[in-house]
Amino acid sequence: MALEVVWSEEAENQLDRIVEYMEENWTEKEIEKFFNRLEDALKQISQHPQRFKKSERKEGAREF
Repeated sequence: MALEVVWSEEAENQLDRIVEYMEENWTEKEIEKFFNRLEDALKQISQHPQRFKKSERKEGAREF
């Protein structure tokens, strides 16, 4: 059973800044590849969260 991935506010803000940078400096193809890899990583996290480091900031959370 896959778990839900919940993004912290900090992670969402960082992703927004990354996207802004990519839109200014990357091609559409590169951006698409990045999001495909991100989607694959999120699937891994939801299916096997124990593979990832325990968060030192939030009890019961994992970091990627």
